[in-house]
Amino acid sequence: MENAVNRSTIHLVAGYGFEQYTCNAVDSVLENTRDDLVLLTSTGGDTRLLQERYAHNKRIVFTRVGHEDSGKTGSLYKAYAHALNFAKSANARYLNILQNDMQLLWWDSEILERYIDVFDTIENCLFVHTGFTRFGSHPDIYDQRLKTNITNSGHLCYLDRSNGWYDWGLYDIRRLTQENIDINGYEHSLSRHLRERGYICVYSSIPITVPIPWPATLRGGLIMGKELKYRDLPFLVPKRDDALSLLKSQRHDTLFQEDWVTSNGWWSLEPIWATTLSSEYLEIRSRLHPSRRRPIRWVSNNKTMMWPPDEALAFPPVREIVDMHKVKPS
Repeated sequence: MENAVNRSTIHLVAGYGFEQYTCNAVDSVLENTRDDLVLLTSTGGDTRLLQERYAHNKRIVFTRVGHEDSGKTGSLYKAYAHALNFAKSANARYLNILQNDMQLLWWDSEILERYIDVFDTIENCLFVHTGFTRFGSHPDIYDQRLKTNITNSGHLCYLDRSNGWYDWGLYDIRRLTQENIDINGYEHSLSRHLRERGYICVYSSIPITVPIPWPATLRGGLIMGKELKYRDLPFLVPKRDDALSLLKSQRHDTLFQEDWVTSNGWWSLEPIWATTLSSEYLEIRSRLHPSRRRPIRWVSNNKTMMWPPDEALAFPPVREIVDMHKVKPS
């Protein structure tokens, strides 16, 4: 563990299986950080590809906390608890958690200072949420749940007093330790418990982590959806070359992922959804005033189509959409 001593931030990539997603996640951290340690933790499934790919990378620490049997899922929160203990022993101050179907879009010292500024300003904040919001799942979030706030250094952030915890973001290890926070359990129960203790969730005005839209998921031992194939290119890229500078300058009104990030070399349905297609996706859309609805469309590298030209690279899989009779080609 000597190579982990005095690291300010440790990045955790954790999840079950889905090695293609995991390679994208790990590579995104390696490419955006100079020498931070990456804790790669499997909660189950086949990990041979990962162990071979990163066997000689000194910045990677590989661990397993789940089952060898690919039909069982390990505990994500066991991975978090292990990572927190590892970070403490490594004298790290912050733990940046990504699930394995996410991607680190960018990272630098100025971004970290902005996050530290949030911790310095808001004492009842255990972590800062590092993601964008999604119009497809929460189109009214800025009206109903998130409230703007200004940090001590004059930077924008968003307060969510309805939640005390999310299961990914940048965590203040010292604060978690001082407050004697036990992170065992599940996201919703832990969020409710911490909210009752007075903690709140805070969104940064510079999101750094992006979930892959329409990811394949494991439910009841069965894979739902289709996993993207990793070709050593990031799955997601900014929609604008100057996106990061715009975020840093705070010249924006909302932080919907659909406005800032696009799929890279594959077609994603927008507005996006957290997981596989469901009827709730259209129910949320139907409740919006017509003037606020966004058109359903396919997007890839800022190209927009009514129907994907390559259905093999379309997510969610086209068959799911046709089967539900939600969106059909003209």
